[in-house]
Amino acid sequence: MIGREEIETLAALKSDHGILSGYIRLDPRLRFVRRQAVTQFKSALQHARSRVPERWQAALERESARVVGFLTDWEPAGRGIVIFSCTPENLWEVRTLDVLVPNLIDVDTTTKTGLLEQLLEGTPDTLVLVLQRDRARLYSIQQGRAGGRLDVVSDVPGQHDQGGWAQPRFQRHIEFHFEQHLEKVADAIKKLAGNEPVKLILGGTEETVSALFNVLPEALAKTVIGTFAVDVKHDTEAATLERAARVWRDHERLEEERLVNMVSDLAKSGQRGVIGIEPTLNALAQKKIQKLLLIDGLTINGSVCTACGHVSSEQWDKCPICGGEAEQREITDRVVENAILNGAETEMVESNSARERLLREGGLGALLRY
Repeated sequence: MIGREEIETLAALKSDHGILSGYIRLDPRLRFVRRQAVTQFKSALQHARSRVPERWQAALERESARVVGFLTDWEPAGRGIVIFSCTPENLWEVRTLDVLVPNLIDVDTTTKTGLLEQLLEGTPDTLVLVLQRDRARLYSIQQGRAGGRLDVVSDVPGQHDQGGWAQPRFQRHIEFHFEQHLEKVADAIKKLAGNEPVKLILGGTEETVSALFNVLPEALAKTVIGTFAVDVKHDTEAATLERAARVWRDHERLEEERLVNMVSDLAKSGQRGVIGIEPTLNALAQKKIQKLLLIDGLTINGSVCTACGHVSSEQWDKCPICGGEAEQREITDRVVENAILNGAETEMVESNSARERLLREGGLGALLRY
């Protein structure tokens, strides 16, 4: 898991010898294919050789040999890996990621941490709360991986079968302690969330979850993305977290559908959206893209200029922009790479309905800058 302080530390690394920044995407379905990372890296390396300035070509070859040697014996883990390497400075930083990353290799005097910042901002921590009347358990899920856990226990009297005039008074006594417990839980959530954006998933009975909503600050209540029922007597911790994961997946599916529908509607009304391969590539060439949308596994064949890096789904020998030599190849990774280097965000669309709609439009679209 990568935090903001760690990203700032990595971003501060500098060397006039040239630092290689390599992002490699891994397919979880091929996690048992040992050389998957090597294959992905070598594919991205071919793109980098035609784009990295002449000044850094020697550094690119120097560090890429080091990376290939490492990846050859590396056991695949997660959904991506990022490597920062500079042999003359004895610099070697490797991080595995549990979120999708596009393939990207670059060399410069500094590390390319912009994509890490995107990932941090685009995958806010998820807090899972399992609530009972006298106790609660908070789980922190950071970048798709289970993090810390916090237990909250309160002294709330149980129900009793005493009748007569004392019953209402004792019930009020119980509810008073229950409300104090809820306030304690709300404070724990605020403390664990801090000042960073979070998503909150609530588990418990309908009664306890509804009661918590009444004491949550409005800002925290707005971060709730779903609720789920919990049988605290019979559910294991693994079963509870799996129910929470289903809530998260349903939320992500709805968010992807909303984003794809919004971009499609904006494109059709001539506003801040483009949909389809060529319209999106044209917007990319003009550096207008704020967020690039593409379906997971998309393959686009076309041309890449070896001089200026312009990409197109058309076949040409000379670049129409600068007149440089062009080569025909699969261009999807180059499209993503150019978008990132231009400061755009990227969104891999995975959910079935959003994926199908975007695929009908060519599998590519973008939200444009203002």
